[in-house]
Amino acid sequence: MTDELSVSDVARLIDDPSAANRANAAGKVASRYEDGALSDTERQIAEDIFRVM
Repeated sequence: MTDELSVSDVARLIDDPSAANRANAAGKVASRYEDGALSDTERQIAEDIFRVM
């Protein structure tokens, strides 16, 4: 498993928004957020994702 959220991860989440798929996506977003590699805009989007989830 990679720490990058992929297009297939998003497609899987759309097709099956189960707790497991939501947790997987949230974990990948959180990993990128934590490592500090996101731009300011990407950090804002990640924070929005956390609020929704």
